[in-house]
Amino acid sequence: MAVILDTDDPLTILFECVKTKNLRLIDLLKNLDKDNSETLSREELHRGLEVGMEIDIPLSQRSMDILMNKLDINRDGQVDFSELQTRYKEHLRRIARLQRDADVDLRNYKNFDRIESLREMVRLRLSFSK
Repeated sequence: MAVILDTDDPLTILFECVKTKNLRLIDLLKNLDKDNSETLSREELHRGLEVGMEIDIPLSQRSMDILMNKLDINRDGQVDFSELQTRYKEHLRRIARLQRDADVDLRNYKNFDRIESLREMVRLRLSFSK
């Protein structure tokens, strides 16, 4: 039985999967976009994350809601490439800021440690699904 992930930070899960699988964002979009609309619906994204599918990181309904809410910047029900790019750049800046804050003051390490824990979970999940 597959473990469904329930996380408050599904963006980190998604982007760490992309990074671990050496995918470009455009590859992610093209792999998950089954109707060739150059956008991802909630259903396409959900299906692509399921066990045995392109990403193989199944998220709970709650985590999918969070993910779509964060990715769909213009609230049209679809995620396009520019929205993916925007959120990915924000994600990279957030990771860099957390790392920098942790380097400056160890009291800030717990925030960066949460990200590292999610990264490790993704790496383990993907290594077992090969």
